Amino acid sequence: MNKNGDSIFIPRYLALSEMCYEYDEGSGFVTIVIRHDGEAYIFRIHRQHFDRVREMLSRAWGVDLRTCS
Repeated sequence: MNKNGDSIFIPRYLALSEMCYEYDEGSGFVTIVIRHDGEAYIFRIHRQHFDRVREMLSRAWGVDLRTCS
């Protein structure tokens, strides 16, 4: 959803090329960022769950998520 609450669709190839993650040290959470069309969509997920999601996406999409720089 964007800031207006509208649902949006980001094609998989764009999401993969624009998606990155970073660990929030000490909090136990991971921040996932997808930059698309001038907007940044930010998701926070507990690290325990992120490791499973990351593995699932890697198997399904054939690529691993990259860390944010």
